[in-house]
Formats: sequence, C-alpha cells, structure tokens
Amino acid sequence: MTSTKRLSQLALAGFLTTQIAACGGGSDVSSATTPNEPIQITSSSWKLGTKSAATNNIGVKVTRVQRHKLVKHTLRTIKNYIRFEAENTTPNALVKHRQFLIDIDNNPKTGYQFDSDMWVGKSGADYMIEDNELFKAKTNNSNWEWEWITTTQHFGKTTKTMIELDALGVKSGFIQPLCNNLNVGYAGLDENWQVVEFSPKSNALEPKTIDYCDHVADAVPTISLNGPSVLRIILNDTDYSDPGVTANDREDGDISAQAQVISDDVNINKLGDYSIIYEVQDNTGNKVRAYRKVQVISSPAPITVDNQNKDNEWAAGDSLFKYEKRDRFTSTSRYFKVLDTQNYLYFYASASYHYPHGGFNQLSNNWQIFIDSDDNPTTGYTDNGYDYFLENGVLYKFQGKTPWAWRWHTIKGGVISVERTISKRRGKIEGPVEAGLDKSLTKGWSKNLNMKFITLNSSWSDVLVMQPTRPYVQMYPRK
Repeated sequence: MTSTKRLSQLALAGFLTTQIAACGGGSDVSSATTPNEPIQITSSSWKLGTKSAATNNIGVKVTRVQRHKLVKHTLRTIKNYIRFEAENTTPNALVKHRQFLIDIDNNPKTGYQFDSDMWVGKSGADYMIEDNELFKAKTNNSNWEWEWITTTQHFGKTTKTMIELDALGVKSGFIQPLCNNLNVGYAGLDENWQVVEFSPKSNALEPKTIDYCDHVADAVPTISLNGPSVLRIILNDTDYSDPGVTANDREDGDISAQAQVISDDVNINKLGDYSIIYEVQDNTGNKVRAYRKVQVISSPAPITVDNQNKDNEWAAGDSLFKYEKRDRFTSTSRYFKVLDTQNYLYFYASASYHYPHGGFNQLSNNWQIFIDSDDNPTTGYTDNGYDYFLENGVLYKFQGKTPWAWRWHTIKGGVISVERTISKRRGKIEGPVEAGLDKSLTKGWSKNLNMKFITLNSSWSDVLVMQPTRPYVQMYPRK
C-alpha cells in the first residue's frame, strides 16, 4: 500500500503537547493512494535522529534529462525528465526510505510547512517524492496531507566508492508550473520512518537551477492583503491608514507597486461597515482583485470578567475564531474573541460539546493563551514566535534561548480572571474562559497580535486548540 506518514513531537516539559513535524514516511509502495495517520515519536527520539543526521555531508543534485528512442532509424526525443539524486550519502543500513521535498513556485507559504528543526517556516513543499512515488501537497500548512500523482521513473541505484546514489526521475509535465528554479530538500528515513539523514542543514530548502521551463499560458498574478481582512478602527481615529496589499506574478515577479485601490468608501467619522477593493494587473493584462472590510466602531466599554459572554459587553469584540458543527449525534461550538480598551486587553474563549447519549469529558480548568507581541515569528517560543502566554490567569514571558526551550518568567499581577468552571448537564459539557490583561504590561507591543488558545486536560495535554488565521489589531496599542 502506498502511504505517507508524519513524525511529530509529543509533550514539552509536561505543560503543553506541541507537535514537531519531521519528514514523515510511508509504507510499502504499490498502487494505493491513501495516506495513513501520523507516527508519534518522543522528543528524545527526534533529537537523536537529528544529531546523527548532522554528521553527514549530503548533497542533492537536480538535473534535466532527455530520454530518446529510435523510431524508424530516427533519433526522437520522447520526454523531458527532472532527475533528483542524493549524493555523498555514507552507506547506512538504517536508511530504508528516501524523500525529496520540492518547492516549485519559490513560495514558502504554499505547500507543506515544516514546523520542526528542519527547514522551519521556509519549506513550502508543493511536491514530494517518497521512494519512487510522487505526491502533491493538499494543504498550505503543517498538516501531513498529500495526493498521490504518479509513479516516478527509477533511474536505478549505483554504487561508486561505497557511496550510494539514489536517482529518481519525474516527467516534467507532472510537476507544474515548473520554470528553471526550484528548492529541494532530502531525507533518509529508517524502517520506522524516523529521520536518519537529511539535507540541507539549514532552515530552508536548497535552491536549485535547471535548464527547463514549462511552456504554459501566462499565469494570473496573486494578491494578498497586508494585515487583517477585517480591520476595526475607533470612530474619529486620525491615525488610521490603509495597510495595502502585496502582489506577485510568476513571470513579472513583485508587482506590488502596480496595485491600485479601485474603491474605498471608508468614513472614519461615521459608524458602520465599509470596504476597500484592490486590483493589480500584470504586464500581459491579467487582473486579480482583493477585498478588505473596515469596521468603524465606537469606543468599547470595559468588560466585566465573570466568564459570561454578555452581548452588550462583547458586541464590539473581534471574533477571531468561530466553529460550529452539528449532526444527529453531537454538536460542537468554539469561539475565541478579543477586545481592547485604553486600560485592558480582554480575552473570551468558549467551547461546548453536546453528547445526547453521554460521552467522555476531557475538559479541565486548565487553559493557555499564547501571544506573539512583536508580530515577528522568528523571535519567541516555537516557529510562531510567542513572546508571552497566559496560563490560568497568570502571565509569563518567554526566556528560552532556542525556540523550543520551555523557559518562562512569571510576571506577577496585572491579570484579572476568575476560575474556569466546567458544567455538565444533560450531556452538555461547556466551560468559558474570560480574562483581562492590564495595558501597562503591553507597552511596546505590536498593534497586530497573533494568538492561540489552548484548553488542556488534567494531565496538561492539549485537548482543544483555537488558532486564528489572522491577527487581532489593537485599537489602543501602548507605545
């Protein structure tokens, strides 16, 4: 069965279960195409594998190959191939599987994202060759989800001075759009799909150049909003400015300067919802648009921290996360709201489960809110760059020397909260969290705050995670 798996790290310091993705693997290769679930390994296993891998000086070679055949005494080219080779790998009986991770659009934000020691935040693997099977990434995040494409051409294994070369070829038409430049990473894995060797030894995939470019139609440019898609500002806020957009084109490169605002009805002196429409056009006339919603609101009133989502208090709150699902057996709802006034930054999180026929409850009083206070994912805890976190009403500041070190300094006072209560009645399990953070502790924080809410069980393993896809934009940032 063809399959792919993902390696992840379990508990960190007994406080929080945080996954670290490595090059996951598969099992026996044939014609099936459904990936299996991830493999779970411990932190020590992963670190040991990385350490041993670092002793190798592996290289990755990418070349264009033309295969020919003789047809009626005429030499005719039948197809271009892109060949991937792992070079200078020392003979290692542990290596049972090989993977090549391929970023074909030179965009680290598209494709599979590594959240581990390998190529952190700069991977964007759009395709993967696992043994001799080609897969395409189905997501643009760290979820290990792949779609099987085809079986690659095996160029064979050769041995030169005890150095094993593994060469696999892919018909260029199966990887599109492919044009001259791509980024590649290699991993050798053991029979349990743990990493034994990998290349490059850096935080990004390795750039490669090939003499080949698909002759495909001119691509439509991409356009993305700078800042949130929903921007909230206070009535009569004279500091308001449009964050604008970023635009790129496969042929023309960065064309952000060519983006135009074709509609903007924002009135900072009148309450209401407004919109901004952006448009960009590449050099061959392809156009694309982006849209932003702007809400002009009145200055919010302070929140009464009592673990109650009162409509009159939270009407101006920004719903960063909302999830509802109902079927014939269960119903689930999750909400994460944030609101700031001149004196406090408020948080509200709620999760409820309804099991008509009963069910196992893993919720406890434990909760955490992680905050990236400088809008910089390269500083702070994990590759998300969390600089602070609230845990059960106490604020902590990150003190670790490496992103995965669990070292925090306790900041006394400045947080208002009440103990979380978990209610169970008629099969319904719910437990809201409400807290306020004194703005005097947020001096110098960025206007944009990326956050994550986690609820944990009594063993301090995460049960529910709410991670918004956009930041909260403070209305009253402390400078």
